[in-house]
Amino acid sequence: MKNRWNYWILFVFFSGGAVREVVTKLILDVYPPEVVSTVAALIAVISVMLFYLSGKQRYKNASREENWTASVVVWMGALSLSTASAVFFGNIAIDRIGPLAFKLVDVIVYPLSLSFLAFLILREMIARRVIVSTLIALVGFYVFYADRITELTLGWAGMAAGGLSAVSYAISLMIVKRLLSQNIIPEKIVAARFLLLSLCAFFVVPGKSFEFSWQTGFLLLLLGILGYAGLFTMFFYGVKEIPATTVNVFVASTPLFSALFSWLLLPDVRYSVVEMIGLLIIILALGYMLVVRDPSQTSPPSREKPMDSKSAGFLVK
Repeated sequence: MKNRWNYWILFVFFSGGAVREVVTKLILDVYPPEVVSTVAALIAVISVMLFYLSGKQRYKNASREENWTASVVVWMGALSLSTASAVFFGNIAIDRIGPLAFKLVDVIVYPLSLSFLAFLILREMIARRVIVSTLIALVGFYVFYADRITELTLGWAGMAAGGLSAVSYAISLMIVKRLLSQNIIPEKIVAARFLLLSLCAFFVVPGKSFEFSWQTGFLLLLLGILGYAGLFTMFFYGVKEIPATTVNVFVASTPLFSALFSWLLLPDVRYSVVEMIGLLIIILALGYMLVVRDPSQTSPPSREKPMDSKSAGFLVK
C-alpha cells in the first residue's frame, strides 16, 4: 500500500498517546491540570526548538525549501490559538459533563468536522476504505463503552463545549496540513502549536500553591519532551504525505491504545467480555485500513481519550 510507513507512524503516535495518558494521570495526583497542561506545553516548545537549533546543519536543505510568507506566519498564530481553544473548551466540557460524555461527543464531532474541512479547504475526497474503517472502529468504540452508558452526564453547555473542542482540533490539523504544504519544518510547527498554551504557564503557575515532587517533576519533563514535542513531531512528519481524514480511523480506535497500555502500565486493570469484543472490532477496523486496497481513492494525498475528569481535557490530539 502506498505510504504504508506513514500509517505505521500514526499507529505509533496514538500508541504513544495512550502512554502519555497514563503518565498524565500519575502527574495529576500531585499537580493541578492547568499547571500540567501549560508547563508541559512550555517544556515542549523549549525542547523542540533546542533540538532544532542543536542540529541546524541537519535542517539546511529542508530550510531552503520552506516557503515563508506573511500568510504562513498568520497560520502559525492561528494554529497556536486553535490548540489553546481546543484545550480550553475540552476542560469546560469535562467539568460540565464528565470525561466519558466528552469522549462520546468528540469521537462523533471530530471525524465529521475533519472530513468536512478537509473537503472544503484541501479538496480532499474521503476514501471508501477510510469510511468503512472509521465506521467499524466507531462500532467498536461504542461497544467498548456500552457498560458505562449509565454513567453519562448530559448538559447542553458541556456538550456544546465538547463540540467546539473537537472542531478546534480539526481546524488545527487543517492548519498543520497547510503549513506542511509550504514545506515548513515539522519541529517549527510543533513549537508554534504549543506556543500560546506555553505562555499561559507564566500566568497560571505563580497563582497556584502545590508541593514539588522530584519524581513527578521528572515525569512532567518527560511528558513535555517525549509526550508532546517528540510524538507530535513524529505525527506531523507522518501526516504530511497522507490524507488528513485517515486520522479519523485512529481517533475512533483510541480505546484499543488506551486499554493496551493501561493494562501494561497500571496494576489491577481488567476488561469485561463486552469491552474485549469492542477491542476486537477496533482491531478489525485497523486491519481493514492497513490491508485492504481502495480502488475508489482517486485524489492524490494532500500536502500540507479512557481518562479521568482531570486529564482528558488537555491531552492534545
